[in-house]
Amino acid sequence: MWGPYTHRIDPILLDVGGVHLWWYGLGFALGFLESTTAPRTCC
Repeated sequence: MWGPYTHRIDPILLDVGGVHLWWYGLGFALGFLESTTAPRTCC
């Protein structure tokens, strides 16, 4: 019988000199930057 499924998705997008850039961290950071730089349309 097969064991539980284990994925092998590597979240590291770029590794430069020991500094890792994770693709999901980049998505969170870009979303945060977009929300802070978007023009305010309310009130």
